[in-house]
Amino acid sequence: MHRRTLRGALSLAVGACTLVVVASGLTACQSSVAPANGTTTAVAAAPVYNAWTTPPAAGTRYAAMPGQANALQPAPQTVQAPVAQAQPRLERYGPSGMPPPPPPPDQSMPVTGAPVGNYAYAAAPGAVAATAPCDPCAPVVSATRGVWQVPERCYNGCGLPCAQGISMWHVRGVVGLATFAGTDSAEPCIYYGVDIGRTFCGCWGLDLYYRYNSGRFTREPTPGITFKDGGEWHHVGVKFTYEWGIGSSPFYLWGGIGGGYFWTDEYIANDDGPEVFLEGGVAWNLGRNWAIRAGVNAHGMNTSVTRRLPANDGQDRFLWIIAPVIELEGRF
Repeated sequence: MHRRTLRGALSLAVGACTLVVVASGLTACQSSVAPANGTTTAVAAAPVYNAWTTPPAAGTRYAAMPGQANALQPAPQTVQAPVAQAQPRLERYGPSGMPPPPPPPDQSMPVTGAPVGNYAYAAAPGAVAATAPCDPCAPVVSATRGVWQVPERCYNGCGLPCAQGISMWHVRGVVGLATFAGTDSAEPCIYYGVDIGRTFCGCWGLDLYYRYNSGRFTREPTPGITFKDGGEWHHVGVKFTYEWGIGSSPFYLWGGIGGGYFWTDEYIANDDGPEVFLEGGVAWNLGRNWAIRAGVNAHGMNTSVTRRLPANDGQDRFLWIIAPVIELEGRF
């Protein structure tokens, strides 16, 4: 009875150990046993995060919607050799490398960072003040001498061309009223003439002049009996001139001094001889090629033409012909 009881106890112990071993084996091999439905289940490896290829986690603010996983993948990038630009960024936009801000709508404020120099970037119309009309201008190539190109001096529209180094020919038409001053003077009469000359750089010039005037003298052959003696005067000569610009304004002053020869016609006693010539006035410059001048011409000479009293016939006296004039000048 004792032996039978011991054998039973051993049998129970062996059985218990067998169950433990079988249970351990089933637990260890559970992942490799095929499920009843015939599908195979595998344990996924730990995910590797990539900012470009890993979609956002489900439930986050930017979670990808179903079917959008492919849209999150970056498009294939093609690396190309850099293409030479026509102008570097610095040249287009200035030292800062950035374009200037747009100007205010009413143009009341200057544009900060507006390009300067030869930058190709152009600001909006009206953002930059227009070029002042009196700024220097670029010379213009007008002729070729051998291999050397000779630039022509340019005129910027302000002041006198001669003050900017431009030498030009000119022709002036003169019209006025001749008056006389001196002993035995004549009555006022018509006066006109012409100048032909050249004004050089520095605004000094050289002219040939011609003037014509007429006048009537009083003749008294006997006491109490008078009559008028009318005739013509002709004046030719050379004069030096100078022009003074008044700043950059269109107004300027002008003057001249010279001498020539005069002769008379149709008087009872005609005369001829040397004379001095003076002129001066103010002018309005109309541009590079035109000007209007107003001033006085004066001729002084010793002459014996038409003395009032017969006792003085043939005797010279100094006589002035003074003429207020208006002149139109054309330059070329």
